[in-house]
Amino acid sequence: MLVALGGVWDESAVRGLPISFRSPQAGRVVLGLRKAKVRNPVMILDEVDKVGGATTNFGDPSAALLEVLDPAQNTHFRDAYVEAPFDLSEVLFIATANDVAKIPAPLRDRLEIIEAPGYTDEEKVDIVRRVLWREQLEVNGLAGGFWTRTPAAAHGGQAEKASGAAAARRRSVVEELDGERAATTPAAASSSSPSGPRTAGGVEVTEAAIRAVVRGHTCEGGVRGLARKLAAICQFVASRRVGAGGNEPVTVVADAGEAARLDAAGLRYSVAEVLGPPRYDALPDAVRDALSRERERVVGLHPADPEASAAQAWIEVMEQVPWRRSSERLDAPGRLRRALDREHVGRAREKDQALDYLVARQASAERGAA
Repeated sequence: MLVALGGVWDESAVRGLPISFRSPQAGRVVLGLRKAKVRNPVMILDEVDKVGGATTNFGDPSAALLEVLDPAQNTHFRDAYVEAPFDLSEVLFIATANDVAKIPAPLRDRLEIIEAPGYTDEEKVDIVRRVLWREQLEVNGLAGGFWTRTPAAAHGGQAEKASGAAAARRRSVVEELDGERAATTPAAASSSSPSGPRTAGGVEVTEAAIRAVVRGHTCEGGVRGLARKLAAICQFVASRRVGAGGNEPVTVVADAGEAARLDAAGLRYSVAEVLGPPRYDALPDAVRDALSRERERVVGLHPADPEASAAQAWIEVMEQVPWRRSSERLDAPGRLRRALDREHVGRAREKDQALDYLVARQASAERGAA
C-alpha cells in the first residue's frame, strides 16, 4: 500500500481531521489501512524526506510520523477522525527518501537506513527487454501494426479499465519473454541475430543499441530518463512511418557497423541517427557513478536553494570535460614535469613557475590562432 507524503505540510494529513470540522476525514495512514482491508499490510511511505517542517500553524507532519513509526507508541495511534486508539504494530512500514540528510533527526532515529544503489547497466538492459520497450511500443501505437489506439486515448469510464488492461499486458509480456527464453535452444540462439525483443509491429531494437542508449544517452541510477529515450526512438519511428505511409519492419541498431552485420530485412536506424551523438559515452565509470549520485541529491533540493544551482553547474561542467581525449600538445606540461622531476631533485617552486609559464604560452598561442 503506497502512501504519498511528498509536499505534505499539514499534520492533519497524517492524523486526520475531527468530525467537528467542516470537512472531516481520516489521515492517510488510516485511509491506507481501509483500502488494504487488512491489519498487517506493507505500507510504503513515499518521499518521507519531502514532508514539510513546522513552519506553519497547522502542525508538523514529521512529528506526527514519530507516533506512526515508533514501536513504543504506534500500538495506540490515535487518528483525529476515528477518535479511538488504533494498533499499528502489525503494519510493516517502508519509507523512501532521496536525501537522508533532509529527514528530521528525531524521525531518522526511528528508521533503519538501507542504502539502495542504482541499477547496473546489465539490469537496465534486462528491464528494457522485459518491460520498457514493450510499454513504449504500446504507448506510441507501434505494438500491434501500423497504428493502434493506446490505453491513454480511452475516455470517460474506460480510463480505469484501460490502465488495468495495460497492467495485465505488462504481466503477459514478462510471462511471454520467460517462455521464449526457456524455449530457445543454443543452436537457435547462435543462428539468430544479436537482437532484443521482436514485436508484432515489426519494430525491433538490438541489445547493442540498448547498451548504446544506456551508456551514451543516460546517466542516472533509475530508468526514467532511459524510458524517455526509448519513447523518443518510438516517436521517431512512428513519425517516419506516418510520413512514408509504409509499414516496413524497423530495426534500431547501435551503429553502422552493426547494421552491416545484420541480415534482417526492412529499415535500419542507428542510435546516433535518432538521438544524436552520445553525451555520456566518454565518462569513466567512477565519474558516471558520482554524477548519478549528485543528480539524485539535486532532485531533493529546493529550486531556490543556492546549493542546487551550484550542484547543477558542477554537473554540467563534469559532463563537458573531455575525459578520454588527449593530445601531445595538452600532455606537454605533464611531460615537462616528469622530465624536471627526473633531472632535478627538489626545487618545487621553480618547477611550478616553469609549468605556469608553459601553460600561459600555450593559452596565448591558442588565443592568437583563434
